[in-house]
Amino acid sequence: MNNLPQLASLLKSRDAIDYKIATIIGHPTAELLNALRERGVQFGTGTSITGPLWERAEIYPVQRNHQLILSNDERTLLALFR
Repeated sequence: MNNLPQLASLLKSRDAIDYKIATIIGHPTAELLNALRERGVQFGTGTSITGPLWERAEIYPVQRNHQLILSNDERTLLALFR
């Protein structure tokens, strides 16, 4: 990312909206659906996903999901919202 310093400066400005990003989850759809089917979970609004499934899908701040890899630049930008 060539404009990383400018973007970082803009995001840190006082006029920026104060958003916080604590965690980003990226569930691989096929794996998630298979895990839910194995548990006999009904699909719909409010479908329950267990803690281990959430943990395996985490991509930020800890890179646990190795199917969707964040670049160093992406991690640097996300860190601005912590």
